[in-house]
Amino acid sequence: PCRVPWAVLQKRFLSSSTGKVTDKRLAIALSRERRRENQKAGRTGADLDQHTRQVVKVLYECLNTKDSARALAIVRSEPHLSTEAYNMALNVCCKAMRLDHARIVFREMPERQLIAFNAIINCAGRKKKLSQAKMYFQSLLQEGLKPDLVTYTSLMNAHGVVGRLADAEALWKELCAQFRPNAVCFTTIMAACAAAKDVGRCRYYFEMLREYNIEPSLPHFSALLSAVVKSGEPVEAVAEEMVRAGIEPTS
Repeated sequence: PCRVPWAVLQKRFLSSSTGKVTDKRLAIALSRERRRENQKAGRTGADLDQHTRQVVKVLYECLNTKDSARALAIVRSEPHLSTEAYNMALNVCCKAMRLDHARIVFREMPERQLIAFNAIINCAGRKKKLSQAKMYFQSLLQEGLKPDLVTYTSLMNAHGVVGRLADAEALWKELCAQFRPNAVCFTTIMAACAAAKDVGRCRYYFEMLREYNIEPSLPHFSALLSAVVKSGEPVEAVAEEMVRAGIEPTS
């Protein structure tokens, strides 16, 4: 159950090489957030409600099993969930790729923070629901929130997976005007190029990695290989480049 939505996961808890959540860091973040909420409410550890802690524990289990139905049931049955618990439930739904459940949890949230918007934008994008991703982005702006690096990366991915490379690149420019792109940002824009079968643009971003002192990793080479394969070009040159970089091609 993760109060931390996908956006935050990308920014702070995703390994740029594997794309998987590092549980230890996630647990630390949740602990800090819980501490902030308790301090705000003037509660100490001894005063924490046992039931609330049990709910959080159950949501953790839901995260591990991707049980979005159970997380949704908790949201519907518990009248006074903390912001942490709502975000945990939302992340369960997003990790399970159940956008329908995520939309319900999002709608029920009494307070929607940037990380919640990032999570559902990312989920909508991965489900290739571009119109919904754009709708949540507009809602984010209307609520006076400022998009961050993760917001732009998630929205860029939403355009890229449906072949809207021009729009993805426009978002890339907006992103770079405000933030320094990281390895995940490059993987995302390169994947958009691959989806559009544009090897030239994919190679362009691949070469740009070194300008930002980012060493090409497996996800970057995978995106480049994907672009080459989809365009019908031979893959031997890229495979050899991977070997020289000390990266073993995967099947």
